[in-house]
Amino acid sequence: MAKSYKKIVKVLFILLFSVACNNPYEINQERSYPKSPVGVVNINTASKEELMHLPLISEEKAHFIIEWRKKYPFKRVEEIIYVPRIGEFTYLQLRKYLVVEGKTTLKQKVLHLKYEK
Repeated sequence: MAKSYKKIVKVLFILLFSVACNNPYEINQERSYPKSPVGVVNINTASKEELMHLPLISEEKAHFIIEWRKKYPFKRVEEIIYVPRIGEFTYLQLRKYLVVEGKTTLKQKVLHLKYEK
């Protein structure tokens, strides 16, 4: 009787542990952001909302980009590093999404995943 009781407790413990590990209400649920480029943003013409689709670009940084381009329109995408609060790290994350001519085609927020060289 004691052996069967231990087996039942063991099975219940394993079941409870497996259910706890596979909680459907986890905080880190998958987001609907695209993980790879699905468009580009023209940094000379994009609106604040369109700029905010870029990874690492907040409302404040989008405002700085817009103010900067009023004075100094971008000739090359690399020039974005001169904008306050946009440094080399941010540029390296953004460069595959940036253009200085043509239309803005990025329509969804891009999830920032990791540092990319």
